[in-house]
Amino acid sequence: MRFKYFSILYLPQSDLARKIINFKRLITTSVTTSLLVILPNSFVHADDSWSNRVSILFGQKHLQKDIFDEKKHSAFGIGFDIKKQDWPVSIAIDLVGSGKETNNANGGSDVATGELHLGIRKHWLFNNIEPYIGGGANLSVTEITNFSGDSIGKQDDDGIAYWVSTGISWKFDNNIVVGADIRYSDAKAELFNSAIKTSGVYSMVTVGYQF
Repeated sequence: MRFKYFSILYLPQSDLARKIINFKRLITTSVTTSLLVILPNSFVHADDSWSNRVSILFGQKHLQKDIFDEKKHSAFGIGFDIKKQDWPVSIAIDLVGSGKETNNANGGSDVATGELHLGIRKHWLFNNIEPYIGGGANLSVTEITNFSGDSIGKQDDDGIAYWVSTGISWKFDNNIVVGADIRYSDAKAELFNSAIKTSGVYSMVTVGYQF
């Protein structure tokens, strides 16, 4: 199955401004629909019955297999936790992406992976310390661009797999949450007549706000 409108959340080192976030219809529709269906009108009904959170994530992705020139890619993401107070877990909707540009004497390549992580997360609060675990389905897309002189070849592919994560946060009195997130995502693609795995481990710093 192809996700025609699921594009790439891409953070290359050499072209940060041009490709930092490239949302298309599947990303926008998935997140918007989920928020409209699940989120309460908390700004109108201030009854403290909901405990939602939005977080920015940034760090690195360490690719599991040495299929590219470099295994360490820049990573960036945004995460949503949607939870009613009496729910045992929160609904997790995360967008994460990674990218790396490499060059050599014969040319170079751009590699980008974008992932929509849907699932659940469980938080425990001990004073201001908040460990958590999570997991669910990973809707991924991988794009590789190879270039040599004036010749450019580009292919992309997508798939469905899974993700798991764990982390710890420090919650401040003003509802700012700062922490660290470690997650593994399983992903595969078929590009340039080869089946490749772009699975890897993300190590990211998180900065969020709970409302």
